[in-house]
Parts: sequence; C-alpha cells; structure tokens
Amino acid sequence: MTSNYEIDYSKAPNQSMVSGIKRYVQWGIMPGHFLTALFSDKLTDTFARADGTNTPLIKEWVGWVYNEMPSNLVGSLEKMAAHVIEIQKVKETSPSK
Repeated sequence: MTSNYEIDYSKAPNQSMVSGIKRYVQWGIMPGHFLTALFSDKLTDTFARADGTNTPLIKEWVGWVYNEMPSNLVGSLEKMAAHVIEIQKVKETSPSK
C-alpha cells in the first residue's frame, strides 16, 4: 500500500519514530501511545507518554505534525480511526497479488 501524501520524514525530530509514522500513514496501523497522543492533539497525554528522547523534542514534534502531516490524518482520535478504517477498506477491495 502506498500513499499519495508528500510527507518529509527526514524532518521528523526523532528519526527512530519514522517507521511507526510510515506504518500509520501507509498501512493504517495505529502507532504507539506517544504518537497516538501527538497525532490526536492531546498535548497532556503527549507529555505523559513521551520518553526521555522525545520529551525535549515535543515543541519540534508539534511543529512537524503541523507542517508535514496531512490534516485528515491528525487532530483527533476520530480522524486517526477514520484513516485506519479507510486503509482497511482499500486493502479489502484491492486484488491480491
């Protein structure tokens, strides 16, 4: 499954998180607790779930999400769930290889 989104993953504040972001965007696999909180616009939860690497990067993460992530994929848990459901529908209707 590929996406038509033009996201500059090289600008993500913590490159070790990119694989989880790509799985969410391209395959509709929900990310871990930190990214889910970040993408669903729950700042308190984002701080609570951040590890020692991501806590000092939260300001950069918020800017990256705002500038790089498509608005239909972030902003609420409902938007995230809708994206996952849409990807699943595409998978179900796509011919198997």
